[in-house]
Amino acid sequence: ILLHWERLILYGDTHNVNTIYVSHLKYANYFPFPNTLFFETTKTEPVNALVKFRDSIIAFTDTSIQALYGKGPSDYRRVVLNTSLGCIAPRGACVMDNYVAFVSPEGLYYLKSVGYVDDKANVAPLASKIDNMIPKSDRTAVLTMYQGHLFLGYPNENKRFRFHKALGAWGMDTSPYMDAVASLVHDNELYHLRKSGMIVKEDENVWKELEVVCPCKMVTRYMDFNMPYHIKKMKELQFTARSSEVGHV
Repeated sequence: ILLHWERLILYGDTHNVNTIYVSHLKYANYFPFPNTLFFETTKTEPVNALVKFRDSIIAFTDTSIQALYGKGPSDYRRVVLNTSLGCIAPRGACVMDNYVAFVSPEGLYYLKSVGYVDDKANVAPLASKIDNMIPKSDRTAVLTMYQGHLFLGYPNENKRFRFHKALGAWGMDTSPYMDAVASLVHDNELYHLRKSGMIVKEDENVWKELEVVCPCKMVTRYMDFNMPYHIKKMKELQFTARSSEVGHV
């Protein structure tokens, strides 16, 4: 379910897989037949994800990206943006600042530009540095943008990748409790829906996961200090820490 220009948009019909249903203006329980739209593809693929991006809606199938411009069915314009790559996960697409990130069959990609022409080159890989670690063809992937971080979760793997956009760095979290099948940002808070139906909130001030202390593993980058004849220069890494307000070190 998506709210756009004071209309509800429904998608995910198991019978009419490439169809979206648009409600009447300010009338959420009335879906006139003329408001029904079809996202046509050569393979009649289902609409996997809809993302609001600025004043448009970006629609993803397995192998295509399309855009819907306009405020209502009377002036909608459907434009094909890409016919080589799409999003395979219903929860695997989100807005990342001026781009739209999505989980494709080939890994994590982003839509570089939204124009009025079919351009197969307007997508690019986003996680090439960790491409060998990301599960492929996993339709349960959950993608969320929150406070400058892009979270890519895999509930069946109990792991989540974290991309720090400002630093261009990736991290990975693993935990038996990291099985969120959906994530939502509401009132500047990040909520996760677990497989069990439990809803949990992301809180950087909490140092436990559901009252369980999680171990932390730190891995450094490969460093050689630009000395080709002394590749293994660093043999010991030291860091200092201080007690936090909650008493943890």
